[in-house]
Amino acid sequence: METILIKGQVPLPIDREIRDRLESGHADSFLMIVPTAHARRKWQCECLQYAPNRAAAGLHIHTLEDLVRRFYGRLGSTRRQVSEGLQTVWMRQIIDGLELPFLKPHAEIPVPQGTVTRLTGAINQLKASGITPSQLQGDLVQSELVERGKLADLIAIYEAYERRLGDEWIDRAGLHHAVSSHLSSAGTVMRSIFPNVEMVIVRGFDVFSPPDLSMLTGIADLPQIGMGIRLDFDAQNESLFGHVKESYAQLLNCGFREINEKLVQETTDASFNFQAENRNRHFAQNLFRKDRWLEQSAEKLELTDQISLLGVSDRVQEVEQIAGLINQLVLDQPDLDLHRICVTCYDLSIYAPLMREIFPLYGIPHALDWGNALAHSPLVTSIFSLLDFIAGMASPRNRCKILRSPYFHFDQTIEDVMVQCQFNTQMTPDTIRTPIGQ
Repeated sequence: METILIKGQVPLPIDREIRDRLESGHADSFLMIVPTAHARRKWQCECLQYAPNRAAAGLHIHTLEDLVRRFYGRLGSTRRQVSEGLQTVWMRQIIDGLELPFLKPHAEIPVPQGTVTRLTGAINQLKASGITPSQLQGDLVQSELVERGKLADLIAIYEAYERRLGDEWIDRAGLHHAVSSHLSSAGTVMRSIFPNVEMVIVRGFDVFSPPDLSMLTGIADLPQIGMGIRLDFDAQNESLFGHVKESYAQLLNCGFREINEKLVQETTDASFNFQAENRNRHFAQNLFRKDRWLEQSAEKLELTDQISLLGVSDRVQEVEQIAGLINQLVLDQPDLDLHRICVTCYDLSIYAPLMREIFPLYGIPHALDWGNALAHSPLVTSIFSLLDFIAGMASPRNRCKILRSPYFHFDQTIEDVMVQCQFNTQMTPDTIRTPIGQ
């Protein structure tokens, strides 16, 4: 279910307005911002269906990453961007060249590449969140002894990486911070890149980093620019969308107002493909909810005729069967768009080689899109932060995150909750293995 937030003059319903502009040949009058390149290609195909002769000059559909690079290119900076490959090489050189008592207790044994990759991701995430090495130093003083060695090594790597960037290089997080810090010139930059744009639509996101939120609100504050943001969010289902509440509240504080989606839908052409289906709305409102009122009143969906369980002997046969099902769908529905078919896997890295080999044999064009790992889920990271605290390994910053987490509700201190729930801080593999086996 999408929540619609608008600021400025945005004609409603938004999807109908986009269609009208495309049909009248004014594709260059709006800008659509989406999270991934796959989403950009999808919306380009969607929009071109309504343009005259399925062609549109000046159609502006960009990822947030591409938009940041375009803005940064107009700031006149001479710093070069660090590629992902170069950053990985730098991190390996930095870690090999530092004395790291926690990560390298034996200097002659190199840190595994998997650890280097995780450290690189951790530093990128810290930078994206606006956390600097000096801020981490404050946590180091207050951290537990067990945590102190790990944090000290992370700070050393972070500081060495920043020194390597210097004044010549800039990374992805640095680009976003640089653009958000030059909002005073946003109007000039926006008009130089998109001279005819008067409406900006942001869709497909759930949360925004602080720099990206600052950039979007800066654009929304420009005169003669209206912005509509479609968040994947349902305020009533906190179990599923609790991690989105902070971004939602920040947008409201920045002057955005929420639009009643039901009123918008009443005036929307039901045949317009941009609208979410009722089934998706049902999932957004009800998935993972456990409150008693919902269990008594929520209407259950009957999906037994839409879900099939297939038995296969190995992964090769599994991918072949998937390819056969796709071919059958195309035969049964000749007008079916292939980009509307999604195949999701437990681990795409395992299935990707098989799909690259088998799908072409069946004449199936495809694009592989790696999503975020489950370990990066806000819910999963919140659970592990709580477990770190129980084990006595949480830093003061993580303790604050636990208390602010939308997934946990504490009417008393965490220590009291641990006693009440009979958490055992001296857990061993055997104490964990027993309940899991049961």
